[in-house]
Amino acid sequence: MPDPKKFIGSLLFFLGVLGSLPAHSASENDLSIEMASDAIRISTKNHVDKITVRIAGGDDYFFQKTSEETSLALSSEELKLASDGTYQYEVSAISFTGETKVVNGNGRVDGAMLRKSTVTSASGQFQVADLAIVVSSQRVAKEETK
Repeated sequence: MPDPKKFIGSLLFFLGVLGSLPAHSASENDLSIEMASDAIRISTKNHVDKITVRIAGGDDYFFQKTSEETSLALSSEELKLASDGTYQYEVSAISFTGETKVVNGNGRVDGAMLRKSTVTSASGQFQVADLAIVVSSQRVAKEETK
């Protein structure tokens, strides 16, 4: 598992770069992210194979969850948000295209098969006050094929 401190630093840099871009929609697999005081609810318009959520915040807070469902609800209890402040999130919805390609290098065995996928991502931040999620957020969405 990667070092959480290095990941959080990279995630914050990545989110800072994304935060400077204009928000735009992410086509067919558009993500819906709803902030409520007691939960974060994530869903997609179309079928996806996986949804991964990463949340980072102060005091070395880090949360990650992957689900094979097209919707996901993360309760405050599950998130264990132990301090008030600003938290950054990144949600990735992955759809495998059914295509494969042979890859070499990047730490893989020569001739390894890679499943091609389309990844729709959304990121943003939210505030926690009195250990409850403050309902307002900004997000940036993008789609890429890998």
